[in-house]
Amino acid sequence: MFFAYKGYNISMKNVIVLLDSYSLLYRAYYAIQTVMTDKNGRPLNAVFGFTNMLLRIIDEIKPTHMVATFDCHGPTFRHKSCDYYKATRKPMPEDLRPQVGAVRELLTAMGIKIVELQGYEGDDMLGTLSKKLEGDKYIITGDRDSLQLINDYVHVLLYVTKAGHPDIIDMD
Repeated sequence: MFFAYKGYNISMKNVIVLLDSYSLLYRAYYAIQTVMTDKNGRPLNAVFGFTNMLLRIIDEIKPTHMVATFDCHGPTFRHKSCDYYKATRKPMPEDLRPQVGAVRELLTAMGIKIVELQGYEGDDMLGTLSKKLEGDKYIITGDRDSLQLINDYVHVLLYVTKAGHPDIIDMD
């Protein structure tokens, strides 16, 4: 049951948004190719795109709780069990690297909980949180592997970058 109050939905149940932060950051980086920098020359195009996606998510879903997952630097349990896991993956672009810190600062300033755990990827935590937390969950990602997590209480909002801007596909 929802009640409208000053433009916000107040729900009797939790509405939880789980962010696949690196996936969204990469989507934003490649979607916005315009060079943007702060006064010190730090690149900001991915931060700008990520912020726009985040504000749109908040406006459309009106979550009661938000969690942003991040991969930790270093090998995961998959790397330890499979030598060639992600062996062909390209390294993070150099102008994206400094933007990760800015996104983390943004999330912290907005009161969004950041979750990361050495040895696990952000996707692993998305899956665990989607199963453990109570309420309606929305996984926001660009990773199609997350579609396997869909059930009666988990929606996956898949961000797909097309023609320089992100489109959203709601999968339930």
